[in-house]
Amino acid sequence: MKPDRHVEYAANEFSCLAVAAGAGISVVERHLLRLGDRLTLAVARYDRTHTDGVIGRIHQEDFCQATGAPPMAKYEFQQGPSLRQVAAILQKYSSVDDAIDLARRVVCNIVLGNSDAHAKNLSLLHYPDGLIKLAPGYDLLSTVALGNISERGVSLSASARMGQFVNGVQNINSVTAADIAVEVSSWGNLNTQVSMGLVSETISNLQAAASEVDGSPAVLSVVRQRCASLLRSDPAGGVSPR
Repeated sequence: MKPDRHVEYAANEFSCLAVAAGAGISVVERHLLRLGDRLTLAVARYDRTHTDGVIGRIHQEDFCQATGAPPMAKYEFQQGPSLRQVAAILQKYSSVDDAIDLARRVVCNIVLGNSDAHAKNLSLLHYPDGLIKLAPGYDLLSTVALGNISERGVSLSASARMGQFVNGVQNINSVTAADIAVEVSSWGNLNTQVSMGLVSETISNLQAAASEVDGSPAVLSVVRQRCASLLRSDPAGGVSPR
């Protein structure tokens, strides 16, 4: 349960999850509730099993744990895990399909304007039979849509520096579709041309989902603007190409 506090996070995250789901990306089951005078995001547990009335636990391991990084080093600019390191673990212990799912999530984060995506927002699920899978997406937030926020009377601007870099680019507004394709191809399974097709398809799917989802106007506006920029081969933020 995530209630709104000084910032309207609940509708933002609910909308981000809904757009991702509409584009065919695996994310957590979610509900937007009003409790008293506050909107609250409720997320269903995905790390539990239910068999004959018995609840079992599926072990979850985030990618700080999986890479041996300390939990405070969740951002790449703090020497935390890179996307390439995450992809390498997926390819070794899970599947190439999960690595491709990771690629779609990278596109999604750029489109959403989620600069706070980091290694603890990605996890592995270890099933009792030994199967290891990438957990559904969670903690998706459009930091760009938040704009200038106020915390305890202090005005703050959401940082554009990403928690995990894309093709070496750190500013989320400077990433291009080509940057994402080069990043994905560097993981070793898809060449740049195939990666570019995957990136373009995912952007188009997210663009279509934003036209169908009933969500935060601010988030949906950000998604539409950033999809249009990326499909024009401009940086996501719409500034002049580097």
